Amino acid sequence: MTENAHDFTFRYGSNVTPNSRHPWYINSYNTSRSGYMSMTLINRLKQQDDPRLRYYVFRMRSNAGLANATNGDGYYGRYPGDGAASPADHSTRAISGIYPAAGLYDNGTIATLTSANQLLNNEGASAGTTANSFRIALFTSGDGTGAGILPLITNAMVNFIRAEAALTLNTGEDARKLLLDAVTAQLTSVSTLSASNKGNAIPATTIIGFITRLGQQYDAADAAGKMQLLMMQKWIALYGNGVEAYNDYRRTGLPQLEDLVSPLDTFPFRFYYSETEMTSNASVVANRDAVQRAQQLTPVFWNK
Repeated sequence: MTENAHDFTFRYGSNVTPNSRHPWYINSYNTSRSGYMSMTLINRLKQQDDPRLRYYVFRMRSNAGLANATNGDGYYGRYPGDGAASPADHSTRAISGIYPAAGLYDNGTIATLTSANQLLNNEGASAGTTANSFRIALFTSGDGTGAGILPLITNAMVNFIRAEAALTLNTGEDARKLLLDAVTAQLTSVSTLSASNKGNAIPATTIIGFITRLGQQYDAADAAGKMQLLMMQKWIALYGNGVEAYNDYRRTGLPQLEDLVSPLDTFPFRFYYSETEMTSNASVVANRDAVQRAQQLTPVFWNK
């Protein structure tokens, strides 16, 4: 797998009946939406001046803040481990954007950006509110297509895997080049999907600028820093395939993420059993809480 044309992806459609659209699109672009966008991801994209923020996340209100406040810049999501009840915020929480769900591209002004932001900036952005934000509730033709993708095995993923092998197994390949090739491939995929679903393509100069800066960061890092940089970029690029990102984190402990909100909890090492299984299986009903807790604390067999 040496180019994006070789990507193995599941491609959703735009039909409503039967509904063939991306599940994230179906959930986000209706008034009974559930779930929150990851503030850990949002913060990281902001911190690294990453143009993918406008493609990954669409803001419903340009001034929405955490806990349904009105003093933010629209990126109202949640941190991992936050189990607080949801307020009446269906019309203000940030939702899935144009990648990978083929929702909407966010071209609204981001108030917190400064002159230091070179790649994630307000050039050409609409002032005051995000584009189409008020049309979502009306389900008009401006609400994207839903013809998104599920990235299963892609050119970008293969390059990330080869880069990690070069760093850890001394395969003889150029880890730096493979890392930059991986990020370039994924940025190109984001741009291509956006351009084919009523959104903006990522300018070639922006991709070049991001890759140039990433190469400089790689050159300045020590061995541990190079691995951290690689796994952080892979985690960001795996957006849309959480299973692979989850397995990488369990396998390597990277990238370094923010602590869970709940101080009494810990990052889960396994998926929970379904509640149906816990309440209908007579052999575990009596101790189902302990079984579920063990799922969270016990590593999988290959992580011991």
